[in-house]
Formats: sequence, structure tokens, C-alpha cells
Amino acid sequence: MTFYTNVQNWGGKIYYRGIDSSGTHFNKKLDYNPTLFINSPKPTEYKTLEGSYLAPVECGNIRETRDFIKKYEGIDNFQIYGNTNYHYTFITDNFPDQIEYDLSKITVANIDIETGSENGFPNPETAPEPVTAITVSFKGTYYVFGCGEYKVHRNDVKYFDCENELHLLQEFMSFWSKQDIDIVTGWNIKFFDIPYLVNRMNLLFDEPFYYDLSPWQFVSERTVMGFGGAKQQQAYEIMGVGTLDYLDLFRKFTYTNQESYRLDHIAHVELNERKLDYSEYGSLHNLWKEDYQKFIEYNVKDVELVNRLEDKMKLIEMAIVLAYDAKVNYTDVYTQVRMWDTLIYNELRNKGVQLPPKKDSIKDRPYIGAYVKEPIPGMYEWVASFDLDSLYPHLIMQYNISPETLLTDFPQKSLSIDKLLNQEISTDYAKTEDICVGANGFHFTNEYQGFLPEMMERMYAERKKFKNDMLKTTQLLENEKDEKEKFRLIKEVSKLNNMQMARKIQLNSAYGA
Repeated sequence: MTFYTNVQNWGGKIYYRGIDSSGTHFNKKLDYNPTLFINSPKPTEYKTLEGSYLAPVECGNIRETRDFIKKYEGIDNFQIYGNTNYHYTFITDNFPDQIEYDLSKITVANIDIETGSENGFPNPETAPEPVTAITVSFKGTYYVFGCGEYKVHRNDVKYFDCENELHLLQEFMSFWSKQDIDIVTGWNIKFFDIPYLVNRMNLLFDEPFYYDLSPWQFVSERTVMGFGGAKQQQAYEIMGVGTLDYLDLFRKFTYTNQESYRLDHIAHVELNERKLDYSEYGSLHNLWKEDYQKFIEYNVKDVELVNRLEDKMKLIEMAIVLAYDAKVNYTDVYTQVRMWDTLIYNELRNKGVQLPPKKDSIKDRPYIGAYVKEPIPGMYEWVASFDLDSLYPHLIMQYNISPETLLTDFPQKSLSIDKLLNQEISTDYAKTEDICVGANGFHFTNEYQGFLPEMMERMYAERKKFKNDMLKTTQLLENEKDEKEKFRLIKEVSKLNNMQMARKIQLNSAYGA
């Protein structure tokens, strides 16, 4: 069983990281010849969504393929089809069937850094204070880098005693670069720990020392919007390593609002635990100066809390399930549009259907997302509340909503929810015409099932199956006495829960994507 852990398209090459059947990590820099499609006058096995025949065209490597597209850009009656996100087509070419993977072989590094704070909490973009400690854990061991005497009292902790900050960073980078890290996680590492490390090393070293964070020696800066539309912040992308910030995963996939998203509060809510208390010292700076033993324990505890959150919530495991199901990179699970673009691409590709390359566009006008009835204030009795199961996916199925089923030449009716509810408009014509009529006046044919309703129906059925299997396995677990079998059943329950949750997330995000 060989599977990928990260695939990137950079400089006209495919940078491919993965794990082979022996469990060994590999890094490959490859040439890749994508396939495009053009209209064909003869019948072929490839079609457009509208049913026109297509012929495959291989233009050479990625650079030559881009040149081909550019050459014919804007030419009348010459439409090019095919996915131009070449790292995704590479994944599908090499893994056309369901991807088999082994979670135990994927290396997830959980990291937390401590910094000087004599002058208050430091800005990660300027990184003015020294890095005072780093703890990184994976495969059940905590590797701690510090500059002071620390007495190790746990078998799962290894301590690197460094002479000063420069030595600490050198030792950490030397250690990191020798590991096969697939995913890096931690609490708010995207906006603090990783930017701080990169910017601090930029200040202290003449050359881009931080490049060693990446197996490909490439780390790129970007400005991203904070969660929920917060201010733009500096972040770094480590090429070849998926950054799955546990704070982002928690906000994305738990669907509950918290009064605070600090690690201390979330650990208390989810685990009934807290960060290590150092209130007797007044500040973290004083703790560092006065009780180095406890200072390191504080650093380790933060990493330990994130590990325990994952043990309970399995959010990283779920992200991995989502990524392999959609055949995307781990970090793509944050972006539902990107994930659904690839799910649709693979669905249609299996049917021999190709779409034109995606065009960037700017939304110049708003559109109505849903009908919300204006409430009439007052006292009401016998009020009922309904929660419909997977509402949007079922609406897509009900109305057969899909790009190829939309009847663009059918006159749009001047409909409204209120007119329909008051029966001011007749929709009897829908039965004779064999069409579905949306409340917004758009029409969809019923002559065949669209690919989107088909996907919704299949994914919903799969989710129900995974959920039922999970409940049955949970019952077996409750009655099992053999420890070895119990361990197997625990893993099976976790796997089935991840699969049903993955389907739920995919279904609920389809409409918005």
C-alpha cells in the first residue's frame, strides 16, 4: 500500500511526498504530462457535460501545457477542457480508485514554543524576544529543547540542553530536518509559533535557515484572513508539510460557539483540564527566570493538552479522511470550494466527462441564499420546531439541481415564496413538462438525474451506513471481554465515526461551495 502525503505543483514540476508499502517515506521531484481535451467531430469515450464528444490532447509537460492553453486563449470556437490544477490530476492519475492509507504511518508533529515576555506578549511578525523553549511531540515522545537545567522524570520526554538561543534553534532545526514530518499541528501555530520561528531565525541567521522546516527547502510567506473575517495576518506555508492548526480544526469542525478559544478554556471544556498554573510567579517571564523546571513542564503541558484533545476528538484523523476521500492535500479541507471542485472533478472524470478550466470571477452582485419569513411579534401557543435532516442535500435531490439539468431556455417564472404559499400561481405545468420548479422561478429537467443529486444521494446513503455500522460496532465493544479485540473495535469505531462525520461535513458544505 503506497499513498501520498503531499503533492505540490511548483516551477513546472510535481513535488510528490508519500509513504510506500514498507512504511518508508519518500520525496520525488517529477516531470508530469497532463491531459487536456478538445472538441471532437468523431464519437469518443470522453464528453462535455452537455454531451458533446471530446478528444484527449497531450501537449507535453506542465510548462508546455500552459503554453498550449495560452496560445489558444480567446480563439473562437476552440474550447479547451480539463482540470488545470495539475497536482490534483496527478493524484487522480496515480490513485484512480479509493485511496488506501495507514494512519499509523503518517507523522503528525505537535509543536509549541515559548518566548521571552519581559516587555509583554511579543509580536510574531517582528519576533523581538528570544525563543526560550520548544517542545515537539510525535509517535508518543516529547522532544524538548531548552537552555537550562531540567530534570527529566518521564520516559516519554527527551530533553536537549542547549547553551543559548542560537544553539537551541540550531539543535531544533537539525532534529526537525532529520524527521519525516507529514503534518504539523499545535494551538494557534499558524499565526504565532511558525511565524515567530521563521521571523526570529531571519533575524539571527544570515541565510534562510528556516528553509529546513520544509523537506523541499521552500517556505513561502502569505497574508491570510483570520478566522471569521478577522484582520489579515502573516502566515507561512511549509512546502511538503501540511499545517493543520488545531485551533482552526476546532473552530471549523465542532459547530459550537465558545466564550473563549484560548487553549486553557477549550481544554477545560473538553477535557476538564487546565494549562499548568504559574500564578504564584506573577508572569511567564518570572516563571522562566525563577523556576526553570516548572517552566519546561508548562511548555510540555501545552503540547500534551493538544494531544489529548486529538485523542478525544480525532479532528486531525477526520481531516485526513476528508483529504483522501476528495483526493486533495490535508490543508485543502479548510477550503470547501477547493474540496468540492475536486470531488466533482473525480466524479465526472469517472463518467468520462470533462469540464472547461475554472475561470476566476468577481461576484458583482449579491444573490439570495434562502427565504426567511419575517416574524410577526406576539404570544403564540403550541409552537412546533422542526430540524430537517441534511436539508440542503435533500433540496438538491428533490429539485434535481445540477448544472446540466438547469433549463436555461425555459422562461423563468415570476415566482415568490409568498405567492406559492398563497396558491396565487399554478405549477401544474411542471407535471406535464416533467420538470421541477424552484421557488425562485428556475426550472430543472426530470428526464435524468443530475450528477449533483446523484452524489448527494450516494453520500447520504453512505453516511447512514457508516453511522449504523458504528453503532453496531459500539454495541459489540460494550460486550467484548478480550482486550486485543476491544482495541481493534475501538479503532474500528473511530474509523467509522470519522467516515460518517466526513460525509456529514461534505454534504452540509456542498450547497455553499
